[in-house]
Amino acid sequence: MKEILIRSACVAALLIAFCIAASAQSRPTADRGERNVVTSVLTGTGKAAVVVVGSAAKATWAVTKFTAARVAAPAAKTLLLKAAPKAGVLMLRGTGIAAKHLLPVAAKLALL
Repeated sequence: MKEILIRSACVAALLIAFCIAASAQSRPTADRGERNVVTSVLTGTGKAAVVVVGSAAKATWAVTKFTAARVAAPAAKTLLLKAAPKAGVLMLRGTGIAAKHLLPVAAKLALL
């Protein structure tokens, strides 16, 4: 379990780093005052930022797929197969104890 937590923490840190790197890309500035960002992108100066953001998005998607397949699925399977039956047993035990104490009270209330 400790290994899974360490892996998920490392993957989450990498995911956050890629997202920060992708959002930290600055917009390309125009050379002249009359040109705006759209024309500079159309003429080709904005292609570098698009390539960097695109590659960061691909890497983020790969990390997400890895996290879902290797970390989230086994953890969910473990929780579903081991924790759910134990929680059910605990609830049934609690129901038995509550029934033992509350059924006489309910019977008294029904007679009144």
